[in-house]
Amino acid sequence: MSDALDEDAPNTLTSSAEGRQRLVYTAEEAAETLGVSYNTLRAWVREGRVPCLKIGNRLLFPREEFRRWLDGEARRNLLSIDQEVNKSP
Repeated sequence: MSDALDEDAPNTLTSSAEGRQRLVYTAEEAAETLGVSYNTLRAWVREGRVPCLKIGNRLLFPREEFRRWLDGEARRNLLSIDQEVNKSP
């Protein structure tokens, strides 16, 4: 996972106080972690493909839920690749 997710953000919603872990990631951090553009991430959110919270015009990604989703996506992708590789000709 990207180190960007562990850096302090300039606002209190996503900043870590001393000894506390951040609870949410910003859309920019989530997009960077996924290696996609902000617009692609927004499209995925609209399609319901990525878990997020919408507060006003902001998209926030709950840390634990986002990491669980990302782990699940990685597993699904590996299973899909494995099935392709092991297809009978």
